[in-house]
Amino acid sequence: MTTETNREPVAKVYDLIIQDLIDAEAALPPKAAQFGRADLPAAQHLLGEVYLTRAGAATSSPDFALAAAQLNAVATNSRFSLLPSYKDLWRIDNENNPEVVFSIQFTSDPLTTGTGNKLHLYWGAAYDLEPGMLRDIANDRPFRRWRQTKWLLNLWDRTKDSRYEDMHKVVWISNNPNNIPKDASGKPKFTVGDTAVYMPGLPTIPPAMRAATRYKLYGEDEYTDAMFPNLNKYLDPTRTSTNQEEGQRDHPLFRLANTYLMLAEALIRDGKVNEGLVWLNKVRTRAAKPGFEAAMQVTAADLTTSASGSNPIEFILDERARELTGETTRWFDLKRTGRLVGPLSRVKKWNPAAAANIQDFHALRPIPNVEINANPSGIMKQNPGY
Repeated sequence: MTTETNREPVAKVYDLIIQDLIDAEAALPPKAAQFGRADLPAAQHLLGEVYLTRAGAATSSPDFALAAAQLNAVATNSRFSLLPSYKDLWRIDNENNPEVVFSIQFTSDPLTTGTGNKLHLYWGAAYDLEPGMLRDIANDRPFRRWRQTKWLLNLWDRTKDSRYEDMHKVVWISNNPNNIPKDASGKPKFTVGDTAVYMPGLPTIPPAMRAATRYKLYGEDEYTDAMFPNLNKYLDPTRTSTNQEEGQRDHPLFRLANTYLMLAEALIRDGKVNEGLVWLNKVRTRAAKPGFEAAMQVTAADLTTSASGSNPIEFILDERARELTGETTRWFDLKRTGRLVGPLSRVKKWNPAAAANIQDFHALRPIPNVEINANPSGIMKQNPGY
C-alpha cells in the first residue's frame, strides 16, 4: 500500500489522466443503462477537454487534432442534439434532455443526496429587502455570493441574442402585503401579485420612466453586491423551506453546446477555421431571437475583430462566457488559455473588483490541508503563495 504522495511533472500527470480516459473509452458502454451514469460519450467529451487543456495557449499543438477527434465523436452522435430553446435547458422538469452528455445527479431524498446541489444559493440577490417582497421558496435563498461584472453584462447583443434574457431573472412579483409602498394619497402603489421590482437592462433609468412606474426600477448603474440580475440556471423551487441549502437540481457538467464550442475551438486553433465556424454557428443559431438567425452567424473575420482582442482565443472565450455563464467552467477556461493571470489576464482587464487581488500564484489552487496532513512523510508541501 502506498502512503506517500510525491509531486510529479505536469506532463506525467497528463499522461496518467489521458490513459485513464482512453481505458474508460474501451470499457464504457455506448449508452449507460441509467441516465446519469458515465458512458462512452462522457469519456470522449472529457478526453477532448483534457487534450485542449494540455495544449494550453499554444499557437500550434498536435493536441488540437486529438481533441477534435474526440469531440467530433460526441458532436455527431445521433443520441444528442441542441434543444430548440436555450431557456428550456434550465427548466427543472427537463433535466433529462438530449443536450446532456453527462450530469451530476441530485435527489430530494436526504439519505442519498448528501449536501445536495448548492449552486442555487450563490447567485441570489437580496430581493427580500425590497418593497413588497419577503423571502420565499420560489425566489430562492438570497445568498448573494456571485454577481456579473459590467463586462459580462455588456457581452450579449441583446437585440438579437436571447441568452441574457433566458438565463437571468430580472422581475420579482410582490408576495408581501405588509411593506408595499404608498403614493402621496396613501394608496398602495401595487398589490400582491403585481410586479414589485424590475431590472429592464438599461444603463440608467430615465427620470420620466421612473416617475411613471409604480414598482421599483433598477438601472445597471444601480446594481450593487446586494441587488443584481439573478442567474436562473440553478433556481430550485422544489426545496421544502426558505432556508434549505440542499438542492435537488442536477448539474449538467457536460452538455452538447460546450462540446460544439470546444470542437470549434480545436478546429479553429488547428487552422481549420471554416470547419470550426460550422460548430460555433450552431450554438449561436440556437441562441438567436426569432428572425435574427442570419445576423447571429460569424465569419473568420469576426474571430479577429472582437471587442476583447484580435486573437481568436479572445472571441472564443467571449462566446463561451455568453453560453456557459455560471456553469463552473470559467476558471478552467482562463487557466488553460493563459488568460487567468499574467500579462493577458482577463481578470485584471475586466474584473475591477478582483484585479487588485489576483496574483500569479493563483494559477495553482491550494492543496487542502487535510491532504497535506494525511501524508505521513511530510513530502507534500503546500503550493507557493498559500
